[in-house]
Amino acid sequence: VTVSFSLARPVRHAVNLPVPSYKMFRRRNGSLWDIVVSRNGDVLSASVDKSRSASDNCMTEAALEVAMRSRFNVDPSAPGRHSGTVTYVFVPQ
Repeated sequence: VTVSFSLARPVRHAVNLPVPSYKMFRRRNGSLWDIVVSRNGDVLSASVDKSRSASDNCMTEAALEVAMRSRFNVDPSAPGRHSGTVTYVFVPQ
């Protein structure tokens, strides 16, 4: 699984970006998550962008669990609810 994220204005840095464990796929699939992060770096909410993500329920559940455990740097200048994305690409092994 490869993981990338985007939190801009101000740019944030990942402190902990866990990788989902998922063993049921047979082809390359991707999952894009809209996230909201607090000034303290905690993920407040995560929701899958269904228009740009695979529709595999097992993969979605695995990605949701780790998206909510992700942490970003503390930034007092960031908005109280800083919107961004996390992308997981599941690659068959």
